[in-house]
Amino acid sequence: MPDFGIFRGFNEKLFGDKLVAGQLPTQLGLIGSEDFGYLYLLDDYPNAAAAYSLRLLTTAYTGSAIEVRRASDNSTQDIGFVNNELDVTSLESFCSGTNGFVTTWYDQSGNGYDATQTTASQQPQIVSSGSVITQGGKTAVYTTTLGAKNLNTGLLTLPVSGDIDLDFFAVMNQQSSGNSNHLFALNDESGATDRRKVFCYAVDSASTISVRLYGGATVYDNTTSGQLLFNTNYQGGGGAFDSRINGSSLIVSSFGNGGLNIQTSSGFQLMSGSSGNNQKLSDVNSTSIGYLQEVIFYLSDQSSNRTGIETNINNFYSIY
Repeated sequence: MPDFGIFRGFNEKLFGDKLVAGQLPTQLGLIGSEDFGYLYLLDDYPNAAAAYSLRLLTTAYTGSAIEVRRASDNSTQDIGFVNNELDVTSLESFCSGTNGFVTTWYDQSGNGYDATQTTASQQPQIVSSGSVITQGGKTAVYTTTLGAKNLNTGLLTLPVSGDIDLDFFAVMNQQSSGNSNHLFALNDESGATDRRKVFCYAVDSASTISVRLYGGATVYDNTTSGQLLFNTNYQGGGGAFDSRINGSSLIVSSFGNGGLNIQTSSGFQLMSGSSGNNQKLSDVNSTSIGYLQEVIFYLSDQSSNRTGIETNINNFYSIY
């Protein structure tokens, strides 16, 4: 490949073998119109336990972003990526004049934890009357008040159990209040008496966000609303706990590290609405109203990578 000077070191990551002399003006135009600070998050920060996004997160992933059902005839179609973002043109063409609902949100981590929902009435929406739903100018998955809606991974076979490290990053905008409304949660599935939401993000009132780490902590934010970049870092075995929204730490209301006691088989759920602590993924009886665009879940301490991960996400979504 010719050496184009300023492209050395990242031209192959951006363009592979497509950067040739005859195409240089086109590629320069692309660089002038795009911010490449958001490319391939999982290439730079690998080993996610599960990763869901409407953008391409890693060069190693060759699958689709989502499977969508259109309301007009209940046909389904996989929707992939174009220029590292969801193929909106194909999605709107498939759902022309009708609504579209997510039946599967594919896991890009390589661990195969695809989040699915086979019941049509419980599928979150992504297209309304032929047009994609958006937040901040980017496509978003949306849940409404029309019954319980969620996408379940089923049981994750976790490599370890007990009080372990967790790190969540998510782009969301929750529209409802009440602590039964969660945009994502990790549930312990060890048994009928021990089932609980190990971790969840909720809204307690119109102005109060809470992050609940059962057996560990509850934190609150009384002011932030709208599209958010959310992160919680928990270090097991008596380590640190920290939640941040848009790069700023939340107020800690209470913290008692009692340990999470996660089992080797636990369930991760997106866009869940459920009541009470003692439940499993199928015990869903209320609705989380809001938008979700990306969730990345690590079973490891990412505190040293936090700033880099947040910068990558914010470069794409332009939240703050």
